[in-house]
Amino acid sequence: MMKNLFLIPTFSLTLAFLINLVACQKDSPTEAENSGNTWLEPTENVNGTLTQIEGIPLLTLWGSSYEQGYAHGYLYAPEIIEYLEKQLIQEEGLVDFFETVMLPNIDKYDVPVEYLQEMQGFLAGMEARAGDEVYVAAVDRILTLNDLIVSTCLDNIDHLLTTHCTSFSAGDELTVGGTITGRNYDHPDNEIYTGRYIFIVRKSPPGTATPAWIGVALPGALNCETAMNSEGVTFATQEVNLIRSTSATDGFCPETLLQRKLLESARAASVVADVSTVLQNLYTNGGEALLMSWPSGHGSCSAVFEVDGDLTTGHGFTVRQPEDGLPYMIQTNQFYERLEPEQSNRYDLIQAHLDSIIAGQAPPLTVDKAWQLLGQVPSSPELLIQHAVVFEPDNMLLHVGFAQTGTHATSRPRLTIDVAQLLN
Repeated sequence: MMKNLFLIPTFSLTLAFLINLVACQKDSPTEAENSGNTWLEPTENVNGTLTQIEGIPLLTLWGSSYEQGYAHGYLYAPEIIEYLEKQLIQEEGLVDFFETVMLPNIDKYDVPVEYLQEMQGFLAGMEARAGDEVYVAAVDRILTLNDLIVSTCLDNIDHLLTTHCTSFSAGDELTVGGTITGRNYDHPDNEIYTGRYIFIVRKSPPGTATPAWIGVALPGALNCETAMNSEGVTFATQEVNLIRSTSATDGFCPETLLQRKLLESARAASVVADVSTVLQNLYTNGGEALLMSWPSGHGSCSAVFEVDGDLTTGHGFTVRQPEDGLPYMIQTNQFYERLEPEQSNRYDLIQAHLDSIIAGQAPPLTVDKAWQLLGQVPSSPELLIQHAVVFEPDNMLLHVGFAQTGTHATSRPRLTIDVAQLLN
């Protein structure tokens, strides 16, 4: 039965990919004799650039889905494989799970065609950079398209880690300068994650109405956890550890790709309707709460989408919007409507501050005040705030800090990104 797999909260696309490599090892002598990858210099003219913003890699992609995937794999292949190797060395214990539960049930998932084309390009680009097939030394075998396809389905495996992310958004009744949205993203402090986050910019594919977007991601990820699109719509995921399984049995859209589909479908004037339409047609088997916000002037400035794939209740999702006219939303790693919520001191801390603004006991929220508030949100002792972001949707600005070993992102200098300039 598939349902056992749904008891596990979601993690990253890339870790899933790595464990699948272990689960699918081959005994081919020709693969075992491969001594590794010798990366060619990136001289090919591709639909992408790899630059930096204050030392943080910036991968910019444009063109068709295949062309964007090809450029992604080609420009960043060495860093992707290095990251994967480190993951494989340090993460253990899930091979039997994938061999006996996930791999036999891969046909239960449906991958949107544009993302399949992107994965095809991604692998081709990595192979072009290697001048041959791509070898993964930690599992002693060649990387295949099937690995990439399966990786997007293996996103329910974070039972080894504690998720601890926090987001909030305040409307212009409480702020200076329109909507302000804050977000902490927590992960373990080790060489796998700390210092490896990058910016990815994806331009709109030709002939489509898909909004362009910029996101913060780990190497090789096709999705993002924190992002803003060209409509000023922001996106932040909070994984939820479910205690129940989905009611569906097949037809799942991999959670990582569903997240991206939502970001690429949302318009500022109709976010709730746009996202709800996607969720009515695609469903997944993980648990996640997605806080999305948008510029002022379009009604309320934010909403949370609680998604779990239980089609017997609201077709697998519930839209949570500001209650009693309150001009803010807060989200942590739990559902507040689809399940009875547990107590969250992170939620309570942010709510107390925003309520004090409403009561006239504190000044309106600014970018600096939002950053300070993120820094006051407690993190689990084994985790680090790997990146912290304050969005200004009205001004198309993104303020972000990245952790260093032992130092939370909220204690680091922050960069200000002109999103409109990058996307246009």
